[in-house]
Amino acid sequence: MAPTARLGVISRRDPMPSAQHSNDSVRCTQAQWERADNRLVKRILPVIAVLAALALPASAGAVTFGSNLGAHDSNSNVTCGDFNIFTYAGRVGCSAYTTGNASNPGDTSATHVIPFPDPRANGDQHGTITQVAFKPAPGAPAGPARLSVVEYIRDANSTGDPGLAQDIADSANFVMSPGADGLVHVATDLPARSLYNPDDNSYRFDVLVVSMLDNTTPIPADLGSSFLSAWISPYVDIASSNGELTTPLPADRQGTGWLGQGPSPFYALGAWYTLGEVLMQAELTIEETPTPPPPPPTDAVRFGKPRLRGNTVVLPVACTLDATCQGLLQLLSQGKRTAKARHSRKSKRSGKRTVYGRAKFSIPANGRKRVKVKLGKAGKRLLKRSKRGRKPVRMVARAKVGSQVTTAAIKLNFGRRRK
Repeated sequence: MAPTARLGVISRRDPMPSAQHSNDSVRCTQAQWERADNRLVKRILPVIAVLAALALPASAGAVTFGSNLGAHDSNSNVTCGDFNIFTYAGRVGCSAYTTGNASNPGDTSATHVIPFPDPRANGDQHGTITQVAFKPAPGAPAGPARLSVVEYIRDANSTGDPGLAQDIADSANFVMSPGADGLVHVATDLPARSLYNPDDNSYRFDVLVVSMLDNTTPIPADLGSSFLSAWISPYVDIASSNGELTTPLPADRQGTGWLGQGPSPFYALGAWYTLGEVLMQAELTIEETPTPPPPPPTDAVRFGKPRLRGNTVVLPVACTLDATCQGLLQLLSQGKRTAKARHSRKSKRSGKRTVYGRAKFSIPANGRKRVKVKLGKAGKRLLKRSKRGRKPVRMVARAKVGSQVTTAAIKLNFGRRRK
């Protein structure tokens, strides 16, 4: 004899349903609902806390998640008619997925929370659900079903119950009818994602749910499992999620999602939890997260304002490294050599800068030092020409520390001529 469902309802919209279930095997009075609620609340909260923090190491490729179908017997005779306490415009059916282990909150092996690496540590994650398999009970009647990816939101610092936000993707309808291997195989291409928003420190993560589109087809499940399942009534769909319902929801059933961030009106009339593992296994292909380009290397040194003392340029140099900055400082011409110099018999090095002076330096880590550079013949000639016309001298300072090169334009001003 197949075991009956062990029901304990926590409704987000109606915590104390007044209606009784019509199915004799799961008939509950209002008092029984309340007692079941109290028993399960203590077991649900740690499970939700673990799921809220679920994350995998950074990786990419195919990931299998959900139930281990070979390790379970499908024994569910439970249908959406047993859970569909609320009715809306004649709609029937419900959505279901496995959350966590009620006996061992640390065990998330059968959850249908889509397992992406933590987006706060690894960047926003994207992927595709490519294959899904179900294990209905032997001899269970076939019926219409559909897959959906729904989005939840939670604060990154919270271990409380995350908020259901919206349905982001629906598959085509299929028939829950097993093949020769006893399984129902569904090929799909449902997009999924896991996002982190640093502005409000929140996660948006996705869950794979199966929606039974009638009230008579049993939901594939192992009712003897210690895993906890979530059930949503009526079933989720994008039209409802976007507020495109043909018939508006009743006023007392309308919501705005989590902290006002979801759609309005909210699509779910009721959501609750019960014991039993939904026998659904899925394959996720995680897209390779592009590696961000390395930050540009910081300059090993920084230059201050230069001063001219006779034929010597005094240039303040600051070391930005955590190690000693030891290298060579050169003062160069701004551009290429003049046409006359390029065609000079003494030089065939067309396009190279003129070196006005150079000096070696050694500066302690994160320290500063005034480096004195004595000008050579070319530098002295430049000073003489500029001083005659009282024009500022423009050069390029070039410092090489190991393989790091820092360059900057500098300007030397002459004092005002006394009258």
